[in-house]
Amino acid sequence: MANTFNTQSLVEKQLAFSWMSHKGIGDMITWKKDAISAQKNTGATITLRRPSRIRATVTGLETAGAYDLPGTTQPLVAYSPLQDAPVPLTLAYRLEANMQTSMEEMTYKLDKEDVRNRFIDPAIVSIKDQKNQLLAEIANLGAGQAISISSQGGATYAQNFLKAAGKARALMIQRGAATDSSEKMLMANMDVGPEVGSSAATLYKYSPGVEGLQSGGIEIPKTAGFSLFESPLTYTEAIPADPGTIVVAAPGGGVTNGLTTYAPTMQLNTSGWGAIPTVKKGWRLALTGINWINPITQTTTGKQVVLVVVADATVNAGAATITVAEAVIYSGDFRNTTLTTAIPNATALTLLGANSTVSPSLCFTKDSIVGVSPEIDLPSGLIYGKNFRVNGFNFAMMEDRWPGTMQNITKLVAFVGLAVVKPEGVVSLY
Repeated sequence: MANTFNTQSLVEKQLAFSWMSHKGIGDMITWKKDAISAQKNTGATITLRRPSRIRATVTGLETAGAYDLPGTTQPLVAYSPLQDAPVPLTLAYRLEANMQTSMEEMTYKLDKEDVRNRFIDPAIVSIKDQKNQLLAEIANLGAGQAISISSQGGATYAQNFLKAAGKARALMIQRGAATDSSEKMLMANMDVGPEVGSSAATLYKYSPGVEGLQSGGIEIPKTAGFSLFESPLTYTEAIPADPGTIVVAAPGGGVTNGLTTYAPTMQLNTSGWGAIPTVKKGWRLALTGINWINPITQTTTGKQVVLVVVADATVNAGAATITVAEAVIYSGDFRNTTLTTAIPNATALTLLGANSTVSPSLCFTKDSIVGVSPEIDLPSGLIYGKNFRVNGFNFAMMEDRWPGTMQNITKLVAFVGLAVVKPEGVVSLY
């Protein structure tokens, strides 16, 4: 039966209310509203511009001509435009939650509490959990650095976690990714909340406490300068024992072991993996003797470069060509390390978290992760279908019959793409 807007309005209001009440970490990132407007399907790729950087040069005023303005006489330090920094973002994911009911049943046969508690709330929790899981995985693979914390339990663990979160905040500021007033998020493992204390942690999954905190506009409690969300969905990876001999191998086969222009990832030749058959996505490798720099002042942060493997790589005779993020850039406007050449051959690599299962917590600034979701192009012949947009995020509610049956199903659907556009604004806490 065809439904009119008036008969659907109560259900739609419940949907909108529940969506806003279930705010979580996925609602806190930047969702670009129009970047994907012409695309309707998964697989579409667009190119985003990375947030602008400001580069400063300190010049001694005692040098003749050093402080001249541009004109007939140029200063000794040349002016140059910052190069473009494209970041590819692919609309790669389809999120869906099915409600085993019809719009007619929700409109005429159930009261609003039943509709919300039995159908709408669980569907929204499902969609948002899927979105948050994707965000955790993307953030983990795009993290520009990792900070280790002690595995000790009890109060010591909580203290070390808070210290690590504070170091993460300081490192973001050091690397030019954040200011003291930047909006910062922390997605923490479930085991962190009880140690840190309930006053500093809020579940981003549905609960009356979160609904009151977030939909009421009350600021989320802060820990080490971060808004803290406790999550059961963060990435977990089992890491083998470190063979202890991993090094950067000679460049070749199109692999340069370093870049001179910005890219989100790069390839790196490595050797010394021994009997390990596969270098796994999610593993982190620290480069000995090479530090991140502040891109504005071009001075070292004193923090070791850590690279994360973004795709599985097969080991052949102990060697592997791996794809890693954050790319090591050794010259130009986007130089990010103390290097001024490609990574030297035989530079030692340390496998972080070796011989353990790690489940990192994630710290990031709001604008370091960008998401897109297009408006759904609803198919013709639906019994009911409507698009919704909340803070740049698009999803649709639609009703149709399952093929071969007379059963109606109402579903929520969204297409999503996510990218880390400021890798120095994401930190993984081991």
